Amino acid sequence: MAFASSTINLNQLIPSLESLSVIWGNLNKSLQTQKKYRQTINELKQLTDKDLADIGLCRGDINAVAKGSVEHLIKRGVNINKEYFKLNKI
Repeated sequence: MAFASSTINLNQLIPSLESLSVIWGNLNKSLQTQKKYRQTINELKQLTDKDLADIGLCRGDINAVAKGSVEHLIKRGVNINKEYFKLNKI
């Protein structure tokens, strides 16, 4: 009785250093983005309603600003510096 022998290429099982580097880079970028998001949320929540109004925001805008989603603010007529938020399409 014959049986099929198969060889396992270790290169297929172990990710390359380049792949691991890309994965690590993406993870690090994601963590940095989340850190900036939380920091922005915390700083804006510390402002009073009057301070927020002075910069053209209300409490309901905090999450959108932290995420960089400011299209609805522009539609409301809030003067937003598009370059600051690096928006390519408005």
